[in-house]
Amino acid sequence: MDSGYPTLATLIAQAGGDSQYRNDLLEQLEIWTNQKVDTLIDSDLRKIYALLAGDLTVDIVHGLDWKRIFGLYLWFVEPMHTPIAQVFNSFRESTDDGSEDLLFSLLRLYSDETCSLSDILQPRTSAGQLNYTIPWHLYIILSRCMRVRDFPDRGDVRHDGHVSIDDDQPEPEPEFEGHSPTADLLTSSYALQLEQQGMIQEAIFVLLHLEGSAGRRKAIQDLLIRSAPMLDEWNIRGLVGSLKIPLRWVKEAQAIYALNSFSPPPGHIISTNHDPSSSSHPAYVAYELFLAAGNLNRAHDIAVLSLAPDAVIRNDYDLLKEIFSPFVPFSGDSDQGRVEGWYVRGKAFLDYADTMTRIPTLIPSETNPVVEGLEPDAVPDAMRAKELDDLR
Repeated sequence: MDSGYPTLATLIAQAGGDSQYRNDLLEQLEIWTNQKVDTLIDSDLRKIYALLAGDLTVDIVHGLDWKRIFGLYLWFVEPMHTPIAQVFNSFRESTDDGSEDLLFSLLRLYSDETCSLSDILQPRTSAGQLNYTIPWHLYIILSRCMRVRDFPDRGDVRHDGHVSIDDDQPEPEPEFEGHSPTADLLTSSYALQLEQQGMIQEAIFVLLHLEGSAGRRKAIQDLLIRSAPMLDEWNIRGLVGSLKIPLRWVKEAQAIYALNSFSPPPGHIISTNHDPSSSSHPAYVAYELFLAAGNLNRAHDIAVLSLAPDAVIRNDYDLLKEIFSPFVPFSGDSDQGRVEGWYVRGKAFLDYADTMTRIPTLIPSETNPVVEGLEPDAVPDAMRAKELDDLR
């Protein structure tokens, strides 16, 4: 109005009107062209008329990004009640921008029922690396939460075969979704990205979304092993308290890391100058961690293969008794014991320690009397002789 275009102000007020409104504007543009006066009219004014008429043949979209061009189609080109999917299809048919970002992909997913998540959830390149952040979160929202779209390789929904006892009121059979390798690959890739950034708790949270229980457990345990040096008290509290990761998984990961940091050649025996019961000894640290995790078999293996040979060389019978006492079977245990091979492995070391500790008290000599200062017995004690025979 202030610029002296009252007619244009009236037309703008009716923007988005019915088909008759647009037809009238198209007719006016055609009259200007036929009478060859269109070149005498201000180009910006002609663009406004063309826009209000829904005619984008005039160069009014030059330099605009796809969002603004789509907005022109939504508000001016197509009728007001046209579905967004139809508007988007008209927009794609009329333009050839070629640039597709995340919002464009979401519009495409909304408009095309045949479009799957594999078509749009591609990792975006950021600083030379693939970024799986947005694709994974969109997958969780669209597939797991909203259930509106999924990856095409997901298996068919199956039933668990449950049959109701009451035939008159049959219970609905629970449905189980098939497995999607693409979904697991996306989840694993995003978890690896977080792990490389030092975000251990976040990476394990993502791995909890792996669909196969066996693969999920292995992936989490492998990550815990790789990240064992970073598992401080704060991280462990978050893993066990918030994510409900079993504490034994954490302890086992720390134990395996301790073993990997101490890998002697096969058959190598620990130096007698290095106390195997030291809190800094990797094998002993791993032994204690496996015990804390309740993995008695692994702890027993370490005791037999790494700790016991050195204790025998050092004649440290107290250490032998200490490291094998946790595996002594209870009265109600089976004949196999609490660990595999107990009676031919750990118990042999324990019996050896008991024997070597008891024999000096059963065979007194000039250099090894039963009690210092006492002479050896002239007549052997019957009870002592019987116990010595038992040890033999």
